[in-house]
Amino acid sequence: MGKYRNNWFENIILTLASVLAVWSAVQLATTFFKIMVDYR
Repeated sequence: MGKYRNNWFENIILTLASVLAVWSAVQLATTFFKIMVDYR
């Protein structure tokens, strides 16, 4: 049970990390495009 709970906790951490990474990438991309539009 302890092993299963650890795996479950690990999955939540990995999912949170993935969501955070994707969100950061989207934020960076939108900021970059906003800067590009402003320079035009």
